[in-house]
Amino acid sequence: MAIVAGSLLLGAGTRATGGEDDPRPNVLLITLDTTRADRLGCYGYRDAITPALDGLAARGTLFEQAFTSCPMTLPAHATLLTGRQPPEHGLRLNGANGLAPDIPTLAELLAARGYETGAFVAAFVLNSKFGLNRGFHTYDDDLEGAPAQEVPEPLSVYRPGNTVTDRALAWLERIAVDESRARPFFCWVHLYDAHYPYLPHPELAGSHPGSVASYDGEVAFMDRQVGRLLAFLERKQLAGRTLVIAVGDHGEGLGDHDEVEHGYLLNQEALRVPLIASMPGRTKSGARVDAIVSLVDLFPTVLDLLGVPDEVHGSGRSLVAALRGDAIPSLSSYAETDLPTHFGWSGLRSLTTVPWKYIRSPRPELYDRKVDARELHDLAGVHPEQVAALETELVARERTMKAEPAPAVALDAEQRRRLESLGYVSGPPERRAPGPLKDIKDMRPDGLREG
Repeated sequence: MAIVAGSLLLGAGTRATGGEDDPRPNVLLITLDTTRADRLGCYGYRDAITPALDGLAARGTLFEQAFTSCPMTLPAHATLLTGRQPPEHGLRLNGANGLAPDIPTLAELLAARGYETGAFVAAFVLNSKFGLNRGFHTYDDDLEGAPAQEVPEPLSVYRPGNTVTDRALAWLERIAVDESRARPFFCWVHLYDAHYPYLPHPELAGSHPGSVASYDGEVAFMDRQVGRLLAFLERKQLAGRTLVIAVGDHGEGLGDHDEVEHGYLLNQEALRVPLIASMPGRTKSGARVDAIVSLVDLFPTVLDLLGVPDEVHGSGRSLVAALRGDAIPSLSSYAETDLPTHFGWSGLRSLTTVPWKYIRSPRPELYDRKVDARELHDLAGVHPEQVAALETELVARERTMKAEPAPAVALDAEQRRRLESLGYVSGPPERRAPGPLKDIKDMRPDGLREG
């Protein structure tokens, strides 16, 4: 387990300590790794067993069209915690780089204002060596004692959600309920269970997923851990002053567009994620926001809701107006993946707008989102003028993002094996023959696996 202190000290009037009458809200951030929005009950999936997340949505605000900036765990979480897009924070692949020390994190900003900060992550891909630990007084990334995975292929060990939640609840019990240290907390809990490989959960016997290993079963198991965290807040009378955010980092292919898992493609199933926020008196109960929003918006939203000046001014926008029930406009959502380049294929960039989805590749793709939400009918050849207009918009967006280098991270042999066993490429890209990069659409005859 890594224990680190926040290093960013901002604001001359920062309150270093709290007290029993401290009015500032707590923040509980729950990140749902590899979770598709359309596999939760509150998003319309009839076979879901997600009562905790459904209840959270009923008490708060649900965003119908929230999209990630990258379908990989480390880049997506870096965007969540810095308010910057992948080119701006520099973490564009898993396992290759760490966050540069001059990029502030949400935990640093809150720790500097007297918040107790704790993070509990489930998988090595978010290990402290990649830099997201900065600002957390406690960063629990300890994988010792995690059970071996019985799967057809050797995959990396990760902690199941109940173990991660046990550690988070023990910390909350100690920090949030100790009146001698009564100051607000920022707690981040990372649940990895929906990530392949899927494990059986006997406690789900008799339900739709049943006790067999399945994606829906893992989502249901993960929801139980969310329920445990929410029950703690209720039991300790903390729910009324805690902002709870549940958000996916990216989705999962599940065979759509021939992608079994994620990381290689930028289609809807990989980019659309759940985003639910709830706090009594601060968020509108049962509200559903249809505007297009991005994970990059979470950072400024939390700062705005807590009344913390946003001195970072990243690429996102505050969504507090939407949490109050006011209408907000849709803004086109940027996404990228460079994972294909490690195999000599072309990387991808995309824009999701209200009417269109555009994917830049050697053979660009265009989808009419109003009639083709699953992105099954490529219209790039039918509407070349629309492709040109969206490419112009994408280029303009890229010009607004100042690229930041990220320091390389050295991995030992075991750490490298863990990432490679997950399909995460941590080494240099493969050598390729000179000439244009190949289109990934032509390179996946057997279905794409993990990214």
